[in-house]
Amino acid sequence: MIGSLRGEVLDRSGAELLVEVAGLGYRVQVTPDVAMSMPPGESVFLHVHHHRREDAEVLYGFASLEDRRVFETLIGTHGVGPALGLAILSVHD
Repeated sequence: MIGSLRGEVLDRSGAELLVEVAGLGYRVQVTPDVAMSMPPGESVFLHVHHHRREDAEVLYGFASLEDRRVFETLIGTHGVGPALGLAILSVHD
């Protein structure tokens, strides 16, 4: 499981960052606020939730450990998936 990433932002597209770590690029889903605070070319550190499904593996990145823990609590709630959990975090502190 991937728990965190430290590297350089190569690209920012909407609420997705491409973070290069030791020559390997990771696509990370983030809230719009986090994406806007991390411009390409900047060094970043993200706390990561590595979400696995049968058909995909997705990384969700957070600026703080507390945000990641809240996200994991949200997606542990019946009826709340990762997309909704990220949307909730993007509008609530």
